[in-house]
Amino acid sequence: LFPASPQKGIATVEYDINLLGNVPRRIIATLRGGKSDRTKLFQKVPRYSETIKGYALKFDDPNVRLPSKKNFILTLPANEDDDKDGQTVLLCGKMARSIYRVRVHPPLSLSQGFGILLSAFYKKALVR
Repeated sequence: LFPASPQKGIATVEYDINLLGNVPRRIIATLRGGKSDRTKLFQKVPRYSETIKGYALKFDDPNVRLPSKKNFILTLPANEDDDKDGQTVLLCGKMARSIYRVRVHPPLSLSQGFGILLSAFYKKALVR
């Protein structure tokens, strides 16, 4: 038999509790690298649009056409001292019914991006 190795997490995904469902959920992901290397990713905040009477994100991808609660963009902070949007590292947007567009950029690995996506699409209690 092979010796069991301890499980190591490659990322942590946190969601704000949203009891009323009146605002979009908030995602913060923490990536683990080396021994003490951690990178935080922040969700780009959707803005309320009077035109559609709901929250919307501005995507730079022309293929993302439909609004969805599952649309999100994760970015690096612009610099380490603030939470302003920086480089986009994970983008998930709805193109058509049950079809989503996903883009993953470094420093996010494909497995980290896929794990964050799975957690975002999983139905959670107290999060909408």
